[in-house]
Amino acid sequence: MRNRKQLNIITILVALNFFIFSPSSTYAQDYYVSPSGSDDASGSTSNPLQTVQFAIQKASTSLSENVTIYLREGIYYLPQTINIGPANWPTTKGTLRIQSYPSEKVVISGGKIITGSWNKISNIIWEKDVSTYLDPQGDIRQVFYNNQRISRSRFPSYASQDLLDIESIDPAFTAISFSNYKNQLPTLGSNAELITVFKWIHSIIPINNAHQGWLGLRGRVWFEAGWTIQPDADVGFAYIENIPLEQSPDTTSLWEYDKKNQKLRVKLALGEHPDNHIIIPQLDNIIRINNASNIVIDGITFKHARGWVMPQLQSIVDDGYKVSCNDLCYYDTQSGQHVVFDSANLNSFKMFEGAISLTNSTNIILSNNEISQSGGIGLSIHEGNNQITAEYNSISDIGSNCVNIGTQLKNDNFSHHIIFKNNIINNCGVINPSGVGIWEGFSRNVEIAHNQISNLPYSGISWGWDWGNRTPHTSTNRFNNIHNNRIFDICKKLIDCGGIYTVGPNQDSTISHNLIYDIRVHPQMRQFNNPINIPFNSLVAGIYFDNCSAGFNVFNNIVYGIPRPELAMFFQDSAGSESFLNQFTIGTNYLNISEHEAWNPGDLANNTGPAIKVSATRPTLKPGDINGDGHVNLHDYNDLVKDFGSKYTLFDYNNLVANYEQ
Repeated sequence: MRNRKQLNIITILVALNFFIFSPSSTYAQDYYVSPSGSDDASGSTSNPLQTVQFAIQKASTSLSENVTIYLREGIYYLPQTINIGPANWPTTKGTLRIQSYPSEKVVISGGKIITGSWNKISNIIWEKDVSTYLDPQGDIRQVFYNNQRISRSRFPSYASQDLLDIESIDPAFTAISFSNYKNQLPTLGSNAELITVFKWIHSIIPINNAHQGWLGLRGRVWFEAGWTIQPDADVGFAYIENIPLEQSPDTTSLWEYDKKNQKLRVKLALGEHPDNHIIIPQLDNIIRINNASNIVIDGITFKHARGWVMPQLQSIVDDGYKVSCNDLCYYDTQSGQHVVFDSANLNSFKMFEGAISLTNSTNIILSNNEISQSGGIGLSIHEGNNQITAEYNSISDIGSNCVNIGTQLKNDNFSHHIIFKNNIINNCGVINPSGVGIWEGFSRNVEIAHNQISNLPYSGISWGWDWGNRTPHTSTNRFNNIHNNRIFDICKKLIDCGGIYTVGPNQDSTISHNLIYDIRVHPQMRQFNNPINIPFNSLVAGIYFDNCSAGFNVFNNIVYGIPRPELAMFFQDSAGSESFLNQFTIGTNYLNISEHEAWNPGDLANNTGPAIKVSATRPTLKPGDINGDGHVNLHDYNDLVKDFGSKYTLFDYNNLVANYEQ
């Protein structure tokens, strides 16, 4: 009897041992990583690994299908991009989860600290050779000091809040003058660049010289064909960056880069010094997920992605687009799409890189992360992705678009079934002023919902890239849904802009229950002359249906606080889109609900497009008092925007009272 009991125990132990160590086992394995760890360690809690990339490789060899990598508190400075793909996480595996250890702050940085001492030029100006920190072009576009982005030196100064008002451009488009600051330009040095902003495009061009109020340029100022500059008209603006720090009266922290001698100069407050406090971004992508499946990334902060380099253009890139440059120049067409040199095609267009980049991947979840202080795109969900969820993330202080979904290239490898919900989007376009909050190109079955989007130089959501498509049934874009987003404080630098801006057909798609308000117009964008004779001085709209837009169901949106009430919802008739107007379904929308604006549905009579239904009665004096009880509270908002709340309580009762119950 005793021998039988012993035999049963041995049998159970053998079976348990087989279960634990069988390759087909589904039990979970945990690894731990710490900035103070070692990649020679076991990866246990007491003996953590040091690098995320090595931990992923170690996870791929684990016998378990599901692995969690816990990152302990600290900053992880990456020597190279973290890559996840079939080589280190086979599709036969289960779920790889990379997350911060509970209640600990984890930062993954694509930057590098500039170590060593600096040369002191004056009490507030410091200089250092940075030749070992440079990008492939020997260039620098971002500098961070004490965990804050600092600005590049500029004229006119930041403190003046002034800009250069464009007056004239020579016939060759290689010299420019301004109506203000005539003969008052400072000494520019040999590294200064002119930044021009015109309508929805901008360019960055090295300055060759300054003479009698004119700037000579090493590239051609970009203005699209057919648009003309009128004397004394506010058509755009410009400013000069990377001037000698001695020429700047600004007292805030600044930087200047001497490209020829590869020296970085910084201007700090009296008593401050830059030793070991300056970070320069090095990596275009912090994490790249390509051809991978079943990945979760949770609770991590990603910072200091470079995201882009200035394109090296040839002498004549494209005369049709009026572009030429003999140096590093930047020409932006819209929403971060810019000209690059292609020896085969003479030119092509490119988007920025994403701090987090997804391509051809399936079942990816990004949650509770922060993406910030990066130069290109915050999150790029590129081509070929499906079943992607991004929720409860904060994306801010981004050089161009905060988020890209899909691509600008029309092909069969489009992304689909994407959920982007309950995220905070703020302060995009800090380097590239045509940056938007969320850009969606060719894609399908995308839901953008319950997000807060604010503080932008251009549009809140830019949706679609199917320019000139007059056959809507051929469009990739279908079954998309933008709903319950709060979009405000936008269009602060560029025009031809909207809270939600669309291009091309988007069949069986919905725009509903969005709150859009406080749309700005830059004072130097007030007037322009254009070939299609749009009769508006300030072309910004709440919901803007541009070139060939069609196929939308639009209802229960709230729009107010815009410069022109008749543009609360706007249909642009260019390129034949008038033939698609009957393909809209326009329900009741609540337009110009504000005590500060006249309420007259007749204001919409001059708007081209389908009939726009508005609420049957005039709103009460309090903006947002939908149920007419004399108060603005959550009951009003829930009447129109169902279940907007998230864990951020983006538009909860207290927020409403703070904003409206005065």
